[in-house]
Amino acid sequence: VEENGSGGTDHGAGGSLFLLGERFANRWIGKHPSLAPRDLVNGDLAFDVDFRRVYAALLDDWLGTPSEKILGGRWEKLRLA
Repeated sequence: VEENGSGGTDHGAGGSLFLLGERFANRWIGKHPSLAPRDLVNGDLAFDVDFRRVYAALLDDWLGTPSEKILGGRWEKLRLA
């Protein structure tokens, strides 16, 4: 994974997101990203789940606020429960 412009590593294109609670006990969603050069996308980690799908589900279904306004568009909600 290549450094970014400030000398850091990739943390924007691919990262971890943790949801805690009984509904998520022993669940893993998505795939672990590969660090193999052939699997990178423009030097960045290839992600399996777009974070906006998680945010859409949390905003719409759990917090009762319209996700489209916050996310700037409509995203398919990831099934969390």
